[in-house]
Amino acid sequence: MLQKGTNHPAELVQSMSEEDVWLTIKKLGTHDGISVLAKTTKDQLQYILDIELWRRDKFMPEQALEWLSLLKECGDEKIIQWVHETDIDAVVLAFKEFVIVQKKESQDDDPMEKEWPGPFPPSTMDGVYWFQCLAEASDPVIRPILESIARNDHMFFMQLCEAVMAELKSNLVESAFSWRTKRLVEKGFAPIEEAIEVYKFFNEHQIKTLPKRGATVFKETPPKKPQLLAIGGEFYPTLTLAMAGLKDNPLIGDIALEMATLANKVLMADGRLIMPETVESSLKKVMGYINIGLEHLSGADPHKAGQTLCERWCLHLFQTGFSLIARLRQNARKFIAAGYDISLLDETSACKIEGILRKRPLYFDHDFKDFKDTNEVRDVQQELERALYLGRMFKDVFKLTPNEIKDATGENMRFDQVLTTIWAKGTATNNYKFAPLTEKELKTLLKKGLSRDFSKWLIERQPNISTEEEKYCRAFIEDCLRKFSDEFSGFSKGDKIDWRFVQTVWIVPRAD
Repeated sequence: MLQKGTNHPAELVQSMSEEDVWLTIKKLGTHDGISVLAKTTKDQLQYILDIELWRRDKFMPEQALEWLSLLKECGDEKIIQWVHETDIDAVVLAFKEFVIVQKKESQDDDPMEKEWPGPFPPSTMDGVYWFQCLAEASDPVIRPILESIARNDHMFFMQLCEAVMAELKSNLVESAFSWRTKRLVEKGFAPIEEAIEVYKFFNEHQIKTLPKRGATVFKETPPKKPQLLAIGGEFYPTLTLAMAGLKDNPLIGDIALEMATLANKVLMADGRLIMPETVESSLKKVMGYINIGLEHLSGADPHKAGQTLCERWCLHLFQTGFSLIARLRQNARKFIAAGYDISLLDETSACKIEGILRKRPLYFDHDFKDFKDTNEVRDVQQELERALYLGRMFKDVFKLTPNEIKDATGENMRFDQVLTTIWAKGTATNNYKFAPLTEKELKTLLKKGLSRDFSKWLIERQPNISTEEEKYCRAFIEDCLRKFSDEFSGFSKGDKIDWRFVQTVWIVPRAD
């Protein structure tokens, strides 16, 4: 970071690493960081633009316009440094996104009489090359930059105009991205093709037979008070204790480096903008997945986890964690493939399954976040098993499919509302079926009081129900009856029921 009181700010900035300069500008804010940007070396500037202007293999015009605006504020010298000292394909690509160029081909040719797509009249610095910004927002940035280039290096200005007219955007993107990739590899950011390999799926047999580091000596030296490794308030108990037990092991430095390398690969593979907060987020994800892999292979035993961390590569531990989460996603897709929708589930269950179905799977616990331990994996697995069981139960016992539920009611009802309606209809009429209650039937039900005989009746009609499924069934019925009881707990004999506001059962207006 910059130190106050220095007499040579340019020397100080240029002595910093490219990463530190970028982080300094990000901390100051882009506009407040102009004074730092103006003093950067060509390598520092190139690193900043490599980070800021790309997302995966996509060039980001909006980001480019923002940073070109900052370069303009730095003055002519910085603009000339940029166009001369970065790779030419990136420069041409940046201008081609925002400007159209036409050349006066003869004495009789008048560019002003041609059709121009932009909102402002075209400009020229020499009467030969005419240019116009394609959008009103880009004109205050791009036009002054081109004028600066023409004033300071007219030969380069002409070459630039020729390139903007002649080069294909696709070729420019490919070439500029290739150079950018090579530069970032030197900074520890893997190419996308290599980065996405972190998300390689392994089955259980493959996980158990993954190669080991080789001959390693496991020497546990547990501290009296283990220092929990936390980033942004997140804790990873098994990984933390395993690393604490290895504090004097020479391998600990290699493990930390492997984690940092993985975080860079995850950042690139996920296609996220490279920013301080996304770097930290990627490291959290890496630590969470490694923690899951460690817990899976060691049974969450700290001693075994330390040994496993010594024996296994962090990449393979990460891939183990990822594979366990990927299996959840496969199971969630089975639920959707069977014709069900997450709207059939209660809000929490729906969020948990919606999270696992995302392109970047997340765990829901009041909010969406990356998975960090096997308890979260098991939680989602149970939600999926429960959802799949309920779908089968409704189909096997009541011959109900999601479409039939929607066709009958005209809307999407949740599983708990469907089952409560079936229970209520049966309790009121001695005929368990999915059909709306009349107000008279609902009042009859409320007079009878709640009965738990429904659990026995439903389980008897599932001859092949497993012990785990029976637990799901009983818990689900109890939850449905609790919600019903809560809704009607204050109901009195003479109260009028407004069917429009009943939430737990399907009821129709007076028809009796």
